[in-house]
Amino acid sequence: MFDKKQILTIEVPGMHCTHCSVRAEKCLLAVPGVKKAAVSLEKGTAQVTVAAGKVTAEQLEQAVRQAGFVKEA
Repeated sequence: MFDKKQILTIEVPGMHCTHCSVRAEKCLLAVPGVKKAAVSLEKGTAQVTVAAGKVTAEQLEQAVRQAGFVKEA
């Protein structure tokens, strides 16, 4: 059976180095329904491929917040 996929782009604020982008990618991949995650340190974003209808952008944003990526004041 073919799973339909959807690509979501979210902000990943507060990254400062390559280690941060790797950590953000790992936390996104841990979300059930995520198939692939590509984090851009330069853009401060992530493109995440998910099973369509199974994962929302809000869930992904919550995952990166819980991992410590927040906008700096």
